[in-house]
Amino acid sequence: MDLVFMFLDVLWLPDLIQGFVRIWPFSRFRRINKEETQIVKGLFQNEGIGKDIRIRERIHPLRDGYFHAFVFCRNIYCVKELSLAVFVHELIHVWQSKKYGSCYIYRALKAQHFTPDYSYGGVGRIKEMVRTNAPLSELNFEQQAQVFQDIYMLRMERSLPKEIWTYFVSFLRI
Repeated sequence: MDLVFMFLDVLWLPDLIQGFVRIWPFSRFRRINKEETQIVKGLFQNEGIGKDIRIRERIHPLRDGYFHAFVFCRNIYCVKELSLAVFVHELIHVWQSKKYGSCYIYRALKAQHFTPDYSYGGVGRIKEMVRTNAPLSELNFEQQAQVFQDIYMLRMERSLPKEIWTYFVSFLRI
C-alpha cells in the first residue's frame, strides 16, 4: 500500500490538493498562533516544520464520533477548537507526513484500527524506552503521536524529567 501513496507523492497530488484547499475562498484555515509556534520550535527547532501548517477548526465529521482531529499533509483539521495537547499529537502526524510522505496516512489509519492502536504502555513504557535507548519506530504512528501528547502534558505539569523530553525530541530530525 505504501507504493500507492509514494506514487501519488511523485505526482504531487497531495500538494496540489493542499494548495487548492488553501486557496479555496471558503476554506477558513488559520495560521498557527504564538503559543503554537513556541511548541513547534520546542519540538522541531530548525526543521522547517511549522511555517506551512494551517489549522481548520470546527469541521463536521463524516460520522458522529468518528474523529476529533486529523492531518492531511500540513493541514490540521479539528471538530472543536484545538487544544494544545491535541495540537502536539497532530504535529507529530505533520512530521510523519514530512518524513514519510503520504504513506503516513495509511500507516496512521492502520494503527487506529488494529491493536494496540494508541495504547503504548504509559509512563512506564516511556521510561523504559529511554532506559533501553529504544527507537521511536518501535511504536506505531498513533502511539508515537500519543507519546508526544502525553509527555507534553507531563511537561506542562512539571512532572517530566528533562532527559525524557530531550530523548524523544531527538527523534524529530528529518
